[in-house]
Amino acid sequence: MRRPAVLLRRAVLLGMVLAAPLASQASSSLAVEMGCYNCHGTPLRAEPLRRIPAHERLSPGTAQRLIHWLFDGAK
Repeated sequence: MRRPAVLLRRAVLLGMVLAAPLASQASSSLAVEMGCYNCHGTPLRAEPLRRIPAHERLSPGTAQRLIHWLFDGAK
C-alpha cells in the first residue's frame, strides 16, 4: 500500500502537467480577468502616456502571454 503523501504528490504533478498547455494560452478571458478592457475597451478610456498601476501588477509570465495573444491578432 502506498503512502497518501506519495499519491497526493503524483496527483498534483499530473494535474500540473495536464494544465500546463492551458496556462500558456492567453485569451480575451485573461484580458478581462486582468482588467485590460477597463481601459483598452471600446471606446478607449485611458489617459495616454501616464503611469498605469494595472500594468505594474502584471507578472512577467502573464504579460508575456497577453503580448503573444495580441501579436496573434487577439482572437
